[in-house]
Amino acid sequence: MARIEITLPMKPWLANFVRRVENLEESGVIDLKKSTFVAHIIRSFLTGKTNLEERAASKSIMENYTGHVKFAISYRDYHRSRMFLSPQSIVTINKLLYQFFHELLLSEILIGRMYNVQEKETIHRFLEKYDIEVEGDLTFDTVKKASYRLRNSKKIDNFRCPKSQTVETSIKMAV
Repeated sequence: MARIEITLPMKPWLANFVRRVENLEESGVIDLKKSTFVAHIIRSFLTGKTNLEERAASKSIMENYTGHVKFAISYRDYHRSRMFLSPQSIVTINKLLYQFFHELLLSEILIGRMYNVQEKETIHRFLEKYDIEVEGDLTFDTVKKASYRLRNSKKIDNFRCPKSQTVETSIKMAV
């Protein structure tokens, strides 16, 4: 069945992350008929045609998102006019995917801690695994600080254990 491809603007490093999560090549297209996390998020924000004010506002939003991923909709959705993303939807999708990125990173860090792997090494491996280059908008310190803030918001220990406590005990207490 034929499909229509649409571009979703996002930060370049986040676009790389999404492509790796979806197992896509650089020019790959997310198929919204599949039951993946990213496809579900995008599908839930598709709407009918947006009004002129929303489209005008989207130009300023696009300046913040220089990367992109493509997704495909069926002709059935096209004929139902479910092929537009409002500027607010684009921002929300980016925020949700950003949060998903940090949740995955946190789980990798917690697993790494169970095997006494340092957080710095785990973060580097995670960024390499998802083909994310540390530059521009995303620096190593930015990722580390965001991970620290997420751990604090979830009340997970900072991994600095008293000498009488092992790393495994600290993680069990946090979870």
